[in-house]
Amino acid sequence: MKHNWKIDTDTAMIASILDPRSKKLKFISESTYTKTKLALQSLYTDFQNQQDTLSKTPTTSQYDQPTSIFEETFLSNSFSSLNNIEEIERYLALTEAKYDSNLLLWWYAHKDEYSVLAKMARKYLTIPATSTSSERLFSDAGNIMTSKRTSLNPMLFERILFLKRNLEFLGGMFKKEQINL
Repeated sequence: MKHNWKIDTDTAMIASILDPRSKKLKFISESTYTKTKLALQSLYTDFQNQQDTLSKTPTTSQYDQPTSIFEETFLSNSFSSLNNIEEIERYLALTEAKYDSNLLLWWYAHKDEYSVLAKMARKYLTIPATSTSSERLFSDAGNIMTSKRTSLNPMLFERILFLKRNLEFLGGMFKKEQINL
């Protein structure tokens, strides 16, 4: 990670810490780990507040409802933030999952125990971690546009590349075994 990423981005670090296979982040310094953990706690609070806001549907005016003295007090906010930190600490205290395990299935199995973190994981773990598909596309383009085919019409080149990548989705008259691309 240090080799490929010159600057540690928050999004990449949050996605890494939400991966149960690499949540200890052994590849970064202790100060960066602490910074990432604080960013996770901040995002956790924001995400939870956003979920709470979405779940509250105003049916009547705020003036029509009686207010309790215990609503939005300092103590309730403190206990709420302690629970946030507890959920994060419990997650980080678990041993790392095996490298070959499916992390989305892991989060599905633990969604009740870590409800907010599981929702955050669904958001952050959908980020593609590799550029393999784009590298394959450039490789295919290089194989099609050779030195003997430099005068190929750009529109035809684009169509050939599209067909190469999407032939299996288009169907057609050839069976999959007959196609050698």
